[in-house]
Amino acid sequence: MSKQQIFGLKELIAPLSTEGFLEKYWLSNEWVFIAGDIKRLESFPFIARILELDSFFSSYKGRVSLIHRDSPSFDVQGGDKALPYFNEGYTVYFRDIEDYLPEVEAITRRLAADLAMPGFTAEIFASSGISGVGMHSDYHLNLNLLLSGEKEWMYAKNTNIVNQTSICLPNGVKQVDSTQLKYVNGELHSSMPSSAKKVTQKPVDLMFVPR
Repeated sequence: MSKQQIFGLKELIAPLSTEGFLEKYWLSNEWVFIAGDIKRLESFPFIARILELDSFFSSYKGRVSLIHRDSPSFDVQGGDKALPYFNEGYTVYFRDIEDYLPEVEAITRRLAADLAMPGFTAEIFASSGISGVGMHSDYHLNLNLLLSGEKEWMYAKNTNIVNQTSICLPNGVKQVDSTQLKYVNGELHSSMPSSAKKVTQKPVDLMFVPR
């Protein structure tokens, strides 16, 4: 049996134990940063296909979001139309990667089973240089694995939004979905709190981002 066939939660969060991760972080909605071993790249045979950017961009036919911290986000259809923006420094956001890479589809099925979830989907964020996104509150549970480069996180526990169903932006910024304001207790923050933490993610490092 190949490595990709047995790849699941245990391999993704190593050296942290499955039991420890589920109890201390997953079920408690707590962030955790797990430093990876570069040798684990051998467990990700599909990475080379993803990092062949011209080929991957041309093969992707779905909706791609273009994100830039200094301008509004927007969507294009297909990776070929997204590539020029990628080269200009935008962060490109691909969804449902399992529909394009069978190896990834096997991993998402295994992760869904390991986490007792009805489904699990894979996404890719990529940028060609210094990029990033502004402050926001997400509504997904995310296991963020870095494949190449570096990524700097600034994060803090969310204390004033409960059970949001879409992204929430800071106070003073136009919301993508204004109905999310009904989930806010008190007032949205306009900047990151003093308790915010920073961490730099490197290849094979994993960040669990709770809802």
